[in-house]
Parts: sequence; structure tokens; C-alpha cells
Amino acid sequence: MKNTNKKSLSISGFCLILLTVLFGVGAARAATSTDPVIRIVEITSYDASNKPTSLNIYGSNFGNSASALSVSLADTPLTDVVLSAASNTQIISATIPSGNWLPGTYLLKVTVGNNKTTTSDITFGIQGPKGDTGETGPQGPVGPIGPKGDTGAVGPRGPAGANGSVSGVQIIEATTTSSNSPRAGTTATATATCPSGTILLGGGGSLTKFSSNNDSMSLQSSFPLSAPFSNTPTMFRAVGVADNDFFNGNFTVKAFAICTR
Repeated sequence: MKNTNKKSLSISGFCLILLTVLFGVGAARAATSTDPVIRIVEITSYDASNKPTSLNIYGSNFGNSASALSVSLADTPLTDVVLSAASNTQIISATIPSGNWLPGTYLLKVTVGNNKTTTSDITFGIQGPKGDTGETGPQGPVGPIGPKGDTGAVGPRGPAGANGSVSGVQIIEATTTSSNSPRAGTTATATATCPSGTILLGGGGSLTKFSSNNDSMSLQSSFPLSAPFSNTPTMFRAVGVADNDFFNGNFTVKAFAICTR
């Protein structure tokens, strides 16, 4: 009985060692696999009709020489194959020949020099669904005041307006007579005053001679006047002057004011 138990233990121990060796061999094979692997495919350029013209393939175990690589897209060989590396990743850059590349999914195939092949489906040219509308962002700060712009061109002249009308217009007259037989330089003054509640629009003056000789007189001045402590004209004054000595007779000065409400 004792000898039998020892044999059983020996057989069990052999089986345990064998399993350990087998598992150890399997782990070593997985760690040292040389199968090429495609991790990411990037379309790097498009032509004017939005068809792809070049791509980058990121992965590992692509070998050491671009000349030993065979790269195809939907069984169409790619050209200008370049192999480079960045950190622990190898990069294959290649040109996609022009063709009828319609939107869809195509099989990308990479074969290395040891005749090991890896594939990946790539999709391009298919428009995705419209995304949701994003939230409104916060209002940005007020920008600085821009420089003063150039003066604009003068606009075209507008059409003539309709004729205006003035209502409630009055003409107020005032007359003053000079002294009889006035000497040269003698003056006579007349002032026409607008009624209360009206304003002055304008005015004027005139002279009239009452003499049978060749006597003459002149309108020395005519001008608007304001009442004391007021800036609004409400009167119009006319001043006449004798040009020579009157032999007989006299002259009158008339002032008139144009008033309205």
C-alpha cells in the first residue's frame, strides 16, 4: 500500500509539471507574436470631389522595410508606401489611387514580408446624423471701441417739399409825418407793433413826399425790434430822412410789420 501511494503521487506531480510547461510555452508564444496589427486608420487628405487620396495606418509588427509591405484597399494596391515609427507604434503612409470611391465601407489589407496579413474595415464619405443643438454659450465681454470710420459720401438731394402755408397772418402799419419844411438831415420814425400773442415774421418801410418842389428824402433804415427784456422781435421800425431843405411841405414815413400767431 505504501508503494502504490508513492507511485500515485509521482504521476500526479508529473502531470502538474507538464501542465505548467505547456501553459508557460503558450504564454511565451503570445508575448512574442509577430502577427501585424492595425489599430487606427486615418484618412489624411481628400480631392476636390471629396474622395480620399491618402491615409495613415497606425499599428505594429509591420516589419522593417516599406518595400516589403503590400497595402491594398478593396483589392486596389496603394502607392507611395512609407513606413515610419513613433514611440511603440509603427505608421504606414500611403497614397490612394484615384477612382470611383463612392461613400461606403471598404476592406483595408496589409501584408508584411513574412506573408502575414491583417485587415480592417474603413468607412468614409458617409454623412452622419445631425447632432443635437448645443447649449447657448455665455455672452462674451464687450469689445474695445473701434476706430472712427471715414466720413460717408454726401447723399442725393431729396425731393422738394410741399409749399407751406401760414395761417393768421396780419399786416400792422404805423405812419409818422415829419415837421413842415424840414431842413436837410431831419428824420421821422415810424414803428409798427404786432398785437399781443403774435410774433413778427418780417416788415418794411416806405416814404411819401408832400411837396410841390424838387425836395427829396430817403429811407435811412428799417429793422425789427424786441420789447424790453425780451429776445423775440414783435415790432418793425422805419426811419426816413430829408435829403435837402424843404422849401415847403413835408414827408411821411410808413412802417409795416407782418405778424402771426
